[in-house]
Amino acid sequence: YDDCSEDEEDGDEDDDDDCTPGFEVIECREDGTVMQGFGCQSCDCATTHDLTADYGGRVTCEPGTNTILYDEDLDGNADESWEFSECWYDDCSEDDDDEDDDCTPGYGVAECLDDGTFMHNDECDSCDCEMDDLTTNSGGQYTCDPGTNTFYIDEDLDGNVDDDGEFNECWYDDCSED
Repeated sequence: YDDCSEDEEDGDEDDDDDCTPGFEVIECREDGTVMQGFGCQSCDCATTHDLTADYGGRVTCEPGTNTILYDEDLDGNADESWEFSECWYDDCSEDDDDEDDDCTPGYGVAECLDDGTFMHNDECDSCDCEMDDLTTNSGGQYTCDPGTNTFYIDEDLDGNVDDDGEFNECWYDDCSED
């Protein structure tokens, strides 16, 4: 008999099966309801998943802002709050933080094309492998500065850099730093 409840003891099931690559969109409605869309083709997709209902009213938002409120005890006072991005690209490559054996040793490569397109692949057998267009795959969230090995992240696509960093053109990950 399978009661379909989640059983953390199984360990054999791959949690990544629940992920559909694509854009994830969060919308704060005027009544404070948090709606979410998964696996979208762009940031302009319908937000059909009601997170407020899923969490029994514990997750709401401040209309007109990008602030999520979490009220654990439903007393009307937020116990936690945080800012959210309205849209981001999920390629389903993020590993669960609670699993230490998710890393596969290998090479990673990155390149900045002359037009600012950020090319990337972190699952290579050598430094000579095909790269994905991360700029296109992220809907423009990832770009770079040609000639400097600097990448930029604009999570909310508002034209302002939210994060940046330097990249190497090739590296090896032996999985010792997870």
